[in-house]
Amino acid sequence: MTVPERRAMVERPGENLSVRRQCELLNLARSGVYRSEPVTSSDDLAMMRRIDELHLKWPFYGSRRMVFELNQAGYGIMDELLQSSPPAPGNE
Repeated sequence: MTVPERRAMVERPGENLSVRRQCELLNLARSGVYRSEPVTSSDDLAMMRRIDELHLKWPFYGSRRMVFELNQAGYGIMDELLQSSPPAPGNE
């Protein structure tokens, strides 16, 4: 059984068992039960798609040049934001 399936089995508030005990029995971390999944906005997805396109076209561009290209396209981001964002899967 996958982790999302096990998370869906946890009842909050638990009538017979506490959330702590349910997580213990299902071998889940409680933090994963309480925390919701992060939602990525459509603007962020469009920007990430554009970064991927730029990286495929010009793989030798550094973060500063990427920021320049993105700002030319109207995204308005800062150099620190691009440098601190984690690499996309497959682009490590």
